[in-house]
Parts: sequence; C-alpha cells; structure tokens
Amino acid sequence: MEDKKFLVRVRCMTYNHAPYIVDAMNGFCMQETDFPFVCTIMDDASTDGEQEVIKKYLANHFDLNDQTIVRNEETDDYVLTFARHKKNHNCYFAVFFLKYNHYSIKQSKSNYIEEWEKQVKYIATCEGDDYWTDARKLQKQVDFLESHSDYVLCSHDYIRYYENAQKYDEKSALEDLLRDAKEKGEDYYEINLDNFFKHWFTQPLTCLYKNGDYLYKIPREKYKFYRDDTHFYYILKEGNGALLSDVMGVYRINDTGTWSTMSPVQKYKASFYNAHNIYEVEGDERAIYIMKRKGILIAWETIRKFDLKGFFKEVNSYRKLVPIKHFIYYILSLFKFLFIRFVRKFKKMMHIP
Repeated sequence: MEDKKFLVRVRCMTYNHAPYIVDAMNGFCMQETDFPFVCTIMDDASTDGEQEVIKKYLANHFDLNDQTIVRNEETDDYVLTFARHKKNHNCYFAVFFLKYNHYSIKQSKSNYIEEWEKQVKYIATCEGDDYWTDARKLQKQVDFLESHSDYVLCSHDYIRYYENAQKYDEKSALEDLLRDAKEKGEDYYEINLDNFFKHWFTQPLTCLYKNGDYLYKIPREKYKFYRDDTHFYYILKEGNGALLSDVMGVYRINDTGTWSTMSPVQKYKASFYNAHNIYEVEGDERAIYIMKRKGILIAWETIRKFDLKGFFKEVNSYRKLVPIKHFIYYILSLFKFLFIRFVRKFKKMMHIP
C-alpha cells in the first residue's frame, strides 16, 4: 500500500448527524490544496443511520478498488475504511465506524488514529453537523502558519445557521470584532490567553493548529470536564493564534447531537465547570471570567423560574469555588445584570418604550 505523508489531518467526530454529514464531507472533499491531507471521521455508533450515509458517500466519491491505497480493517471496536477521493487526489478519508458508543462509557478513541495523528504537521477540526464553504480554507490557514512561525493556531470567521428556522444570521459571528481590527489597520485579530475567555474564537469548525509533542503533555487525566475549550486553552499556552476575516464555514444549530440536545442551563454549567477545571489545574484566574459570565446566566435561569432556593444554592456554590475578590465582583455583576433584566421586563409589561 502507498505510504503517504500528510501535511494536515482533519479531525471529525460525529454522532447522529445523518441529515448533515454529507455537507461536512463535501466541505472536506472540495478543498483545493498543494499538499495531501487525511480526514479521520469517527462515527460513534450512530443510531440514526449515519453510518449508512457515510458508506454510500464513500462508494460514490472514493476509489474503493485501488488496492495500492484502499485499506479495510475490522477490530472488536470498529470497522475502518481508508481510501482516496476519485477526483481530488490530495484528499484521503480514514473512516471509523465504531461498533459501540464510546462517549457514553468515556472510552478514548485517540489510539485509533495514532498513525495519522503523529505524522502530520497540522490538525484541523470540524464536527459532523458543521461544514466548510471555502475551497481554499485549509490552504489559506496552512499558508498563514507557514509564514508566521511564531503562531500556533489559525482560526477564521463563520456564520450561524438555525436548522429549525432554516435561516442564516444576517451577519457573520465575529464580524464586529474583525471590523475593529480592520479599523486599526490589522490584517487579522490576534488570539491570546488574555482574550481567549472573552470571545468564541475557537469554534471547532474554524480551527487549524500546529501538531507537536506539547499536545501529548496536556494533563487530560486531571480534568473531569475536558472539552474543546480546554484543548484550545493548552494550544494557546504554546503560542498565540490568528483570527482571519474570511467567512469560511457554517456553524449549524440544531436539535440533534450531544451538545445541541442539552438545555441552556446544562450548557452554561458545562462551560462553567470546564473553566473551573482550568482554574483548578492551572491556577489561571483568567478562567474565572467565564465562570462569572456563566454563573450569572445560571443564577438568572433560577430566578426566572422563581426558584429562590436554587438561586441562593448557585450563588453559594460560586462563593466556594473562587477567591473572595472574584466573588464580590461576581455579586456586583450579578445584581447589575438582574436589575437590567427586570427593568426591561417591567418596561415591556407596562408598554414603556
């Protein structure tokens, strides 16, 4: 079989994305690059027929007969198909059809893709319900990092799509932020740990970052909640990132998938405790910014339900997790937030403009 050296690995974790995964795979296959890249697609034993959708896509678009390249493998954990695209010869897929759901039992999948993980120079990410819209996305990001050796990550702007309403946002997600950068005469917005917790620069579908030994030294075992934000935090500890102004992907908001099916409070709490984990492990007080912001939203949800007991429970929980100076700042910010919300509701109720 052909021994191919890839410059980029695209990481795609997917579960129950049958209606959307074709968009994601089309975004991968359309990439125009001067280098070979491999897309490792990991279907975590979907129950909605997604695996059949992927198999049909492979049969239609990939050369499954070239025995110098094609690889089929089966273990107790997965079935693997590795192949090259029929037309885009720089595009390879390594698809893992998992036989049981790994997420539910917290079983790692990283050892399955180890052979591709360690050989590549860059790693890009995109989840199965999001997709890329720019055929030069990977090339632009690689070119940037190749010409800016002191940067470790390259991100870009994106647009949100609301599946239920079937509509896109009128403007891109980071348009206002990037406008400020342009007004200052900057070609891109610099991402660092000082601003990382204030904006969602590292939406997974937008990121490409340098591979390296530092990724294998991340103390994942110390984290109860290891999420994308945690991962990108450690990448930015290695160096700064750049946010490009190009809108090159779509973030789909829908009712399927692990994250999308969570309630607002569950999402707030996931982000809250993820940030607290970073604060616990690294002692980085910048993570408290997220804790404060999500803590306020969690408290607001309890007040909206007239759950005073729950409100004081959430406030007390916050008090136990952060230094007193941050707790005081949280209380002041919380009451300012609540005052503004109640004034708005009162004006609306009284029909006051």
